[in-house]
Amino acid sequence: MLTAAWDKLNEITKAALPISNAASANIDVRDQVKAQGGVVLEVDHSRGSMTSSIATSEQVNRGVTDAAVGTVTFNGGAANAQRMADQLNTATSGTGVVQQATHKDDLIGTLVGGNAATGGQDASVKDAHTTYGPNVQTEDKSRVWGNEAGSSPGGVTPSNVKGVEK
Repeated sequence: MLTAAWDKLNEITKAALPISNAASANIDVRDQVKAQGGVVLEVDHSRGSMTSSIATSEQVNRGVTDAAVGTVTFNGGAANAQRMADQLNTATSGTGVVQQATHKDDLIGTLVGGNAATGGQDASVKDAHTTYGPNVQTEDKSRVWGNEAGSSPGGVTPSNVKGVEK
């Protein structure tokens, strides 16, 4: 719990504290992909969104403006998608895209992450937080999200332009 609290504080403060090995590894993967001419397409659930957000903030702190990240999708993100969109916009010079899906009853995504709900029907907190992604049974998607497709991420528009915060 202390590690999660540290990471949440670090996500909020844009990596003002030392970053975790996981966030550091995320940067290493991005750098290796960039060296090979590729682009990372991330899909993050729950606490994984904080690792991604902290890694992105650390890249911004290092002056990176050409991070090899194309799209970051938060599913029930514990990190704030708006803050991530702003940081990714800076780290990629405006080419990176953030999208997010949050069930209306997912307390990790709404309360901890501060993300707007993108849909869902009345569900338990557990079901709301665990029914993202392609491996969820169709009947569970229908019951929790109200459709057979399940969660549908929406785009998050950066509040900064070309890396310059408003």
